Amino acid sequence: MDLVTFDREAMALYVKVSKGRPAKTIPMGKGFFMDVSKDGRALGLEIVFPESTPQEAIDAIIGRNKKKSTQLARAKGIKLLSV
Repeated sequence: MDLVTFDREAMALYVKVSKGRPAKTIPMGKGFFMDVSKDGRALGLEIVFPESTPQEAIDAIIGRNKKKSTQLARAKGIKLLSV
């Protein structure tokens, strides 16, 4: 189970906190959403970055060097999508 994923195309970071199928997504504020199960357990948190996010911030999230960032991400249990 990947605990953290980043989808570069969607500019979204997802942190999985528990296994399960989301029954609904609760908006928690601008760009923040929580997936919850049918019984109300938190399953994950999604952070959607605005289009205006500086390239420097994106580079910090995914790393400038794709090979190094992929190796580092795998070592830390992070799955990078659309890299």
